[in-house]
Amino acid sequence: MFQKLVKIRDFHRFFMILVVVILALLLVPIVVQAAPMDQESSGITVTPELLVSIAGIVITLIFSYTPGLRTRFAALQTEYQRLIMLGILVGIVAGIVGLSCAGFAADIGLLVTCNRSGVVNLVSALIIAIMANQSTYSLTPQTTDVKRVRTQRRLTGI
Repeated sequence: MFQKLVKIRDFHRFFMILVVVILALLLVPIVVQAAPMDQESSGITVTPELLVSIAGIVITLIFSYTPGLRTRFAALQTEYQRLIMLGILVGIVAGIVGLSCAGFAADIGLLVTCNRSGVVNLVSALIIAIMANQSTYSLTPQTTDVKRVRTQRRLTGI
């Protein structure tokens, strides 16, 4: 069943959306740093916890409200849905570690070090992002087409 739902073009669309989300998340610290601040304010510090939590929420909203993607995602078994969300979040954390170890994290305003404590901080950020992702997904209202797909999935026993 899973192989029938997932086609090459679905992967292409999925990865295009994923690339756009990751690029948008990487631009947040740059935009925040470039924003003019008055001398009294200390500015906004973009921490890995903040960035990964925002990523978890944005990914949930994309899978909940993007037409076409939301129905294909709702048709998947709950275990696959959770694994997809987890995989994306782990990929984002791995990307942050890669940026940090390549020396680019400081350039875009991320406070991440490429050592053991930096990785431990990112693992805790990943746990926070998983909680944000799952709580946002459970709180977002389901659209009518998603309700219909989930009802069909329950009736067929998939």
